[in-house]
Amino acid sequence: MSKNIWGPGLIAAISGIELTNIVLYMFFGTLYGFYSVIFISVMFLATIYIQQTITLLYVSLGKRLSSLIRSLSKALFNLYRILIYISSNLILLVNILILTYIYYLMLGGLWVPYIIVFITIIFSLANTYKFKSIEKILSILSILLLTYLVALIYLVINKESTNIIDASIIGAKYSHYALIAALWGSIASPYSLIIQEDAKSTNDLLPAYIFGVLIGTSIAYYSYLSGINPSDIRMLIYLPLNPILSSKILLIGITATVILASISILLTSSAITMNSSRVLVSRYKFSLSFTLVFIASIILLAPFLGTIPEIERILVDITIYASDIVGLLFSLSILILSFVFYYLYRSSGDNLYKLNTLVLSIIAVISLIISFKAIIDEIIVLFL
Repeated sequence: MSKNIWGPGLIAAISGIELTNIVLYMFFGTLYGFYSVIFISVMFLATIYIQQTITLLYVSLGKRLSSLIRSLSKALFNLYRILIYISSNLILLVNILILTYIYYLMLGGLWVPYIIVFITIIFSLANTYKFKSIEKILSILSILLLTYLVALIYLVINKESTNIIDASIIGAKYSHYALIAALWGSIASPYSLIIQEDAKSTNDLLPAYIFGVLIGTSIAYYSYLSGINPSDIRMLIYLPLNPILSSKILLIGITATVILASISILLTSSAITMNSSRVLVSRYKFSLSFTLVFIASIILLAPFLGTIPEIERILVDITIYASDIVGLLFSLSILILSFVFYYLYRSSGDNLYKLNTLVLSIIAVISLIISFKAIIDEIIVLFL
């Protein structure tokens, strides 16, 4: 792949396809069938557009988004970074829990050691001088997620559509707003906003969009045709063609993209706490006290979760509810971005800034309405 398309946008898109995405893609495929393709494509397009506007700021003004926000308001700058920090680490929490639980299911033993090993790996890789090479290797291995596309083609060719799952029963636990907000949160990858500030062009965004939509729609439509139950976390790596081999291939792809996402989140968290101007560089001096406490809480939480019946369903619940919160926080971040463009429009009169202000505001307002409605619905269900 040429260097002009191997940039922060593509890395952000690939690392953004982690376990929260896969769980939500399967849910949407099961519940909405072909229409899930529309949801995924539109939401991916919105996130790619947002990344493009961040690059536009650098190309047109030679300034990073964070520095622009800081020049406008230090309070707004701190709020923006806090929103991304919290939402990104929520994604990290969900991915560590689910990936290590999958290894626990496949290999046996105890859950906590897998968590400790995984955390050690991502911290070690984030702190290596060969980070750029590792980043490319993980990105290439993430392409193994296209095994879902192979499985989909297999089902279509062999006409093995076995969709006998009652979607109404699966979806009854969650409102439509909750699932839409969760899908938005999973696709959003808030840390991509900080990563995109490293970009000098938008050449990598089109392949990022194609890759993201191809993976997402493959998983969704495979879930729809296969009739698997997306409420069971074990179904993430179950495929109809040679289940033993395909599950191992998928596990490699999922592990690679989760590690890449985790490293991206750690580096983003480090850049935020250290107030660094660059993100995708290795660091030996992490200022990540909150993240370390956050990760330690996972280790403490794991033994408790392991004793709960139907833990697979609990993990799916955690994924959906955490993604709802991520979607809300991400939407607030976009509202701040739209404010920056509004300020630039008022100070320059450039209609391009006006257009971006309008589009970003529409995306932020619509997603905020859905997110707030989702959270209200969840609170009502919780207390009734």
